[in-house]
Amino acid sequence: MVWVLNKQIAVLGANHRSSGAALRDRLFVTEAMLPEVTERLRSVGIENFTLMSTCDRVELQVATPTPDNAFAAIRALFSDLASLPMADIEAATYALADDEAVRHIFAVAASLDSQMVGEPQVLGQFKAAYREAERAGRLDGQLTRTLQHAFRVAKRVRGETEIAKGVVSIASAAVTAARNLHGDLADRHTLVFGLGDMGELICSQLAAAGLKSIALAARPRRSETVARSRGYGFEPMKSLPAALARADILILAAGSGRIEIEPQQLSDALRERRRRPILVVDTGVPAEVDRRAEELDDIYLYGLEDLEQVALQGRSRREELSDEAWRIIDDEVVLWRQDTGVREAAPLVSGLKSHFEEVRADVLAEMPGISAEEATRRLINRLLHGPMETMRQDLTSRAEDRDKALQEIEQAVAKLFYRSGPTETDQEEE
Repeated sequence: MVWVLNKQIAVLGANHRSSGAALRDRLFVTEAMLPEVTERLRSVGIENFTLMSTCDRVELQVATPTPDNAFAAIRALFSDLASLPMADIEAATYALADDEAVRHIFAVAASLDSQMVGEPQVLGQFKAAYREAERAGRLDGQLTRTLQHAFRVAKRVRGETEIAKGVVSIASAAVTAARNLHGDLADRHTLVFGLGDMGELICSQLAAAGLKSIALAARPRRSETVARSRGYGFEPMKSLPAALARADILILAAGSGRIEIEPQQLSDALRERRRRPILVVDTGVPAEVDRRAEELDDIYLYGLEDLEQVALQGRSRREELSDEAWRIIDDEVVLWRQDTGVREAAPLVSGLKSHFEEVRADVLAEMPGISAEEATRRLINRLLHGPMETMRQDLTSRAEDRDKALQEIEQAVAKLFYRSGPTETDQEEE
């Protein structure tokens, strides 16, 4: 009898906590690169996977019987993509398997693993990665069920908590601050620095409020392509001083973890603007604008905590909502494990039934016309022969802890075979 090795869900990636923006940019997989990446992964046995490649994360979610082998193969791929030593990739990535991986996947879908917890764009990115993998035929049953479960988890988190409302409120607070400073936004211009999702969300809220002119500046090579896909203008980095001078609203969303705009750059922009004020919205954690910029007249700087106050959404409330969401995630991981356990046991039960049927057929073939009593006696003896020999060998090899070994065997036998009453199948057969 041959048993099929069950697959596990596994995740390997680099996100905003494990790595810097520069590394994630080097790992970024464009749509044009996907066929080559897919072929490489398939060549090393990774057939079933989704790939999320965004500003905040580059992550593969896979179904594999050997997670460690998959991790090594994906890290080798990342090393080649980034042209960096394996040691650098290992230091900047996370690797999770089984329940931990599923918990992470659920958290990503529910936007609990985002730079700004609750941001709505992440679920859309998650679904896009699912659809692309489905179209390419890279999903097996287990990965499909896990990802579809993640969609339900995200819906439950959004339906049972107000975590997503908080992020929209923060984006709306940015619009309120812009209107308070500039009045009518129709003829104002916004410059977004960086590709982060929070910057896109704030821009969508500004556009809904009437703002028509938005440009993007960012360091990654794909920035111009992203700008076109969002309907923005594009500003190359060499033109940043002039772009800052044209900006009535500056949004920082690079996700780089470092200062991107210095006070002197803003001072120069104000001089070019003849002191017309600039609203600076810094979504970076940590900050991407030097806080000394607040000392400049005509610079109005808002960080995320400032916007939370405008939205009447303090940090303690956000953490409370996050705790609620994590409880939902943990509950759903338990349900996923229960469902997966039942599915994983099915081939084992089927194999046992087939084995028992083969033994029964052998007994009947050896003695045609045998009585039911004799047939069942022989069947029982033959079915028990192998397990009894295994038990004897196990007890002999574990002479030093024979009592413990015997107890383990007794518990296993009792759990598998002793029961208090007939099953539904027994009642149906009767």
